[in-house]
Amino acid sequence: MTDLMTLDLKGFKDLFENLPEAVIVIGADKKTVRLFNRAAGKYFADQGRSITGKDVYSLLGESSKKRVVTLIEEAVPGTAAGPVSLEVMHGGETLFMDCMGVQAILGGENCFILTMHPVTQEKAVSGAGKFYTRVMFENIFNDMPAGILLLDDRLNVKKFNDYAARIFSTYLGSDLSSMTGSDISSVISDEKILSKVREAHSDKKVIKVYGYKLPGRLTHSNDINIDLVASPVIGMGGNLAGINIFILDVSDREEQLEEIKRSKTEAEFYVDLMSHDIRNFNQISMGYIELLTLSTNFNETEMHYLEKAQKGVMGSNKLIENIKKIRKIREEAHRNIVRMELEEVIKKDIKDLKKAFPEETIVVNTSIGPEEHYVMANEFIHDVFMHLLENAVKYDPHSEKMIDLGISEVVEDGNEFWEVRVADHGTGIPDEKKPILFDRMTKTTRGSGVGLSIVSVIVDKYGGYISVDNRVPGDVKKGTVFYVKLPKA
Repeated sequence: MTDLMTLDLKGFKDLFENLPEAVIVIGADKKTVRLFNRAAGKYFADQGRSITGKDVYSLLGESSKKRVVTLIEEAVPGTAAGPVSLEVMHGGETLFMDCMGVQAILGGENCFILTMHPVTQEKAVSGAGKFYTRVMFENIFNDMPAGILLLDDRLNVKKFNDYAARIFSTYLGSDLSSMTGSDISSVISDEKILSKVREAHSDKKVIKVYGYKLPGRLTHSNDINIDLVASPVIGMGGNLAGINIFILDVSDREEQLEEIKRSKTEAEFYVDLMSHDIRNFNQISMGYIELLTLSTNFNETEMHYLEKAQKGVMGSNKLIENIKKIRKIREEAHRNIVRMELEEVIKKDIKDLKKAFPEETIVVNTSIGPEEHYVMANEFIHDVFMHLLENAVKYDPHSEKMIDLGISEVVEDGNEFWEVRVADHGTGIPDEKKPILFDRMTKTTRGSGVGLSIVSVIVDKYGGYISVDNRVPGDVKKGTVFYVKLPKA
């Protein structure tokens, strides 16, 4: 779900990119440049290079650094600090700029916004231009693409923008123009929103509410859905300085989500309906085929055709089951996750494999160390290894089905995994098919591909990875090896 504070960052970028004033956003560390607009790039970027990630003080002259430090320390949400005069080297000349700062929440973190515009040396010394800079800040505050309500440390209304005034008057029954200095409880009538603001205040943590429905209180006003973020402002010494409340109308997004839910429900209904009817037709066909197989009037070729038809009907039923299983796994594979011992899982699956193929000679060579091999999984983990083991038997033309299986520890990017290696001695998978082997419903040399997509979905739900290669490097005809990596638990 989209985060309101991420939208604020994008809205900031879109709104201020083409302003003539230089705008620089500094991160919570009070020095690193997070974002800058085109004008700031003109004044501060060397030959068009980005200044993102740079120390803002490295862009300023020595005489200006202390002024910016003071400006940032004095900056509070919604109230501009400054202006102070800065001296910036630009094109080999000293450029005088008036600079103001304000604290804000952008991209999910406390930030400091510096706005600067060039002035003559005389104006910089006299302080002329302060009025212009403050008016510009007020315009920025009011034009933000979200409602902003600023509260002090006692939850009294301190400042708000036009967007917030519209939301409150239409949906929360309050005229903010007469509420400055009032306690938040007299401003917000909705108990849930009020409780979230108080929670942010008491716990000093960011509280978020997504897609909350507000009924329209005015004639002909529609209900809306909002995202709300209540973010504490921590002042000097770690004390709570106030609460910032951000509100965004997300009615269009919620409408789209509802439409997606309706479409999903409708699609599931059609799948269930078709699955039920096709299964019924298959049962009728299977009944007649079985009756025909009891007849003694067919020659060997005709009986072969009957067996093919029977396998086709059984394959259709299996496909229906797999499609239903994929849906179930996507919805439930993240539930009931517990620590499971891989060796115990695999031993059970090998035992079940031999029961499923009683007429086949199956030899499984295992290489599993004495240590414990715990992963976080649930009952669907058996679908992973049973499918790989069954394929190893089905696609091995030899009279003795040989499977090599091992468990080893691997580390990737500092993360520890248990890697299960399942290698068969079958006919192999062409190299051009391997990259799409786990794609949903992809036609491969191993049937419809639904089974392997099930395996891929389950492994992904566990935070793991699955890959495939030739058992013998460079020789596709000597069999296939699957690698399943699952995070250690």
